[in-house]
Amino acid sequence: MLIRNHLCFRLSSAHARFSLHFVILQIFLEKSKSDKSVSIV
Repeated sequence: MLIRNHLCFRLSSAHARFSLHFVILQIFLEKSKSDKSVSIV
């Protein structure tokens, strides 16, 4: 049971980290879209 809870915690932690990166990516894309001088290399 303890191992299972630990696994769930790790999964949710990874999911939260992925969500955060996705949000940052979305913001970056919106910013680059509004600012034409910014080019994604």
